[in-house]
Amino acid sequence: MYKVLIVDDEPAAVSLLSNVIQKKCTDFEVQAAAFNGEEALKIIRTSLPDLLLTDIRMPIMDGIELIRQVGREFPDISVVIFSGYSDFEYARSAIIYGAEDYVLKPVDISEFLEVMRKVKQKLDEQFYRTRNQIVSRMVNGTVEITGDKIKKYFQEESYYAAVWRENALPRRFNVGKKEIFSENSPIIVYGRDEMEGMLLCPESAVSGDDFVSFCKRFSKRYESGAGSYKTMVIMRNPFSVENVYMVLAGLNRLLNSVVSVGCDQTITTEDASREQQPLHTGTVLSNEAERTVKTGSLESIAAVLREYFSLWSDENVSQLWLESQVRHIFYQIEKRSLLVSAHEIMEFLLEDAFYEAVNMEDLLQTILSIIEENKKSSKQDDLLNRKKIYSEINQYLEIHIKEPISVQDICLRFGVSKATLSKVFHENADRSFHNYLTVLRVEKAKEIMQSRTEYFIKDVAQEVGYEDQFYFSRIFKSVTGISPSDFLLKCSAKEKE
Repeated sequence: MYKVLIVDDEPAAVSLLSNVIQKKCTDFEVQAAAFNGEEALKIIRTSLPDLLLTDIRMPIMDGIELIRQVGREFPDISVVIFSGYSDFEYARSAIIYGAEDYVLKPVDISEFLEVMRKVKQKLDEQFYRTRNQIVSRMVNGTVEITGDKIKKYFQEESYYAAVWRENALPRRFNVGKKEIFSENSPIIVYGRDEMEGMLLCPESAVSGDDFVSFCKRFSKRYESGAGSYKTMVIMRNPFSVENVYMVLAGLNRLLNSVVSVGCDQTITTEDASREQQPLHTGTVLSNEAERTVKTGSLESIAAVLREYFSLWSDENVSQLWLESQVRHIFYQIEKRSLLVSAHEIMEFLLEDAFYEAVNMEDLLQTILSIIEENKKSSKQDDLLNRKKIYSEINQYLEIHIKEPISVQDICLRFGVSKATLSKVFHENADRSFHNYLTVLRVEKAKEIMQSRTEYFIKDVAQEVGYEDQFYFSRIFKSVTGISPSDFLLKCSAKEKE
């Protein structure tokens, strides 16, 4: 509900507008009325309305000065002015100072309602944009947001929350990635990328259902359907709106700590708080790996990795912990110049290995292939061969863009390891294969929408290899920053020009 302040020195005009808003504008509520600009400014400073409806000619402080001061102190407040034909020059000055629209006196009700419709659309966009920014800051722990701001943007008394992730944690070296939010809705779905969703749901939307079951059903709408494993962390019981910051930040930290490669998990925050942090065999590996590295035998290091990956798989170690162990070994290898690739390339290769792994065995084989590939010298013919592979894969993607394509499919078809595929695309496209394919599909989707504006979103999605319309929308928005429906509307508008 948006709060409205009406400012007019004519009581009859205030009464008319109040009645129209009460009966016809269900998303607005008249918060207060004032009869001059000075009185209005005092109210604004204490109660912060969303919309200011003001006359221009008033005693003590006129509408122009009021709008000027509101624009300087409260730029987020929307302003609509009322004026007669003789005050048109005043109206033009008001628009310069920030008024968004004006209505001629005497007020035509249909004209006024149309202006209110436009204002609501603008306020909605501003509301959801600001709320999304708040969610992002809370999730990433950059700032604690409490008090009136929480209640303004999270208007229910109590909420449920959960977070889920398909496959590994987000990449650190994202190229062109954006955080993803759901469309405007009381239910918030946030993700650091298209493989993740954080659900913040008003208690009233669950309607007495068990929230764990509700969350599992709801999350399927936002999943790729191609994930090999899934991690879900759920806060089973509702919490008061004042605790939104603490809950969202906590869920995100907990998810980061429990994701385990290849392991399907659904845990509640209550269960997690009772569990003890497991002890792993990391120290033994670190000491043994260092002794093995000193021998200069990469074969021996591979044997150590095989042994300990077997143990870690049984222990369901967290991805973060596992990464620390693997990176420690690679640091020791690099320190002794046993690998030929630059450190930056190794970082990309390891990130791709964890992100693309479907289970622990798959991850182990990719890491071993990284070591094997880097034993070779970087000869000119090897570089040329990788360029040739890159060109051939590009040609294949152009032809088969409508088909489901995975890293595993490409590796099998072209007879390359995941490590080689990763190196090919980081050398030639400066990004991972997964990211390259995503951007390629989105660009193809944009081309289709620009040339075929009559298409439905689901048709566009299928043309570029996505069976699920909702997942395609998340992908499209993560790359472009705009939803496919909004992009299609823009294309249609250009076509009509």
